[in-house]
Amino acid sequence: MKFLWPEMLVWLLAVPALVAAYVWWLRRKKKGAIRYPSLALLRAAMGPGDRIRRHVPPALLLLSLAAMLVAIARPTAMVTLPSQQQTIILAIDVSLSMGATDVDPNRLTAAQVGLKWKIDEDTQWKTALAYYRFNDLRGQLSAPCAIYQGADFCSTDNTRPAYMQKGNSLFLLRDIIPDPSSPSAYAQPQFVGLVYDYHLADAITQLDMHVAGTPLRLEGEYVRNMAYHRADAFGPNIGLNRLVNNFGSGDVTEDTYKSGPVGWMVRTTLGHPQPTEANDWNVVFGYKYLQPDAVVDGLNDPDFHLGGTNAKGFVLSGSFGLNKYTWISARYFNAKQVYGPPLSIDVVQLEINTKF
Repeated sequence: MKFLWPEMLVWLLAVPALVAAYVWWLRRKKKGAIRYPSLALLRAAMGPGDRIRRHVPPALLLLSLAAMLVAIARPTAMVTLPSQQQTIILAIDVSLSMGATDVDPNRLTAAQVGLKWKIDEDTQWKTALAYYRFNDLRGQLSAPCAIYQGADFCSTDNTRPAYMQKGNSLFLLRDIIPDPSSPSAYAQPQFVGLVYDYHLADAITQLDMHVAGTPLRLEGEYVRNMAYHRADAFGPNIGLNRLVNNFGSGDVTEDTYKSGPVGWMVRTTLGHPQPTEANDWNVVFGYKYLQPDAVVDGLNDPDFHLGGTNAKGFVLSGSFGLNKYTWISARYFNAKQVYGPPLSIDVVQLEINTKF
């Protein structure tokens, strides 16, 4: 047996962590146990099997979570069947997305699993694991292209990104043939392509509670591009002479090239996360860290560092409800580069929102 997505098996490490959390919770409950005058009376009330049966639902939940993670990893096996027996399965997909011809079978494959635990009336914990596999985003080096002969299209021009912001590692797509009549000065119109694929493993956790009667939310998120391999940036189809980055200037060498596949965020919200009544309020403080190739820069938050990746910094915001349907918000983004020359960008936003 083998797995099509073996990187998903790493999330199985969360199962023993949940077991440890459950044991800790049981011990915490014991500290607040009610005292009974007679242990014999308590044993008689519980029955001989109650001590084991109470652990069955959590055990089944953990087994289900482990089985789901194994299924997400897509196990496959080669099975030899007798030649006289055959199984034919006919599947028909009639969705409009199957009409696309640029990527087969689709542009994005995703899997998600989540867990919610209501600890008490005021405390709730949520966590989720996700895997997003963007298909065929990586650029391809073209065949030798004779621009000087009037060609206006090279063989891999369609592998360039349709939309970019800033941050991802890039390389020159077109392998342009020099003009024999002017080998040192000839037109070189270029496109750029993404150096890496993007297969994102994402973990999110959220804890909601009350402090002195005021809602408090704690959040954390971690993402890693499982398709990131630094050696790909220096492969034969890219090489140092074609590698470019949208930070810094001058030639990029193996020593000066800097990137990374990791991003994370922590955020605290005091007050109502979403104002729904007059005088509802919240104050939010968060910190983000995003290496250049952690996610696709063209799809990232356009406000923080004015979009893209290769950014780190904090976010401060607040909201106040004017009535049931209207609230005002203010945000301050303070961000700078992770790698490369200084690029600090501060953004202030003021909003008034209303719903119908």
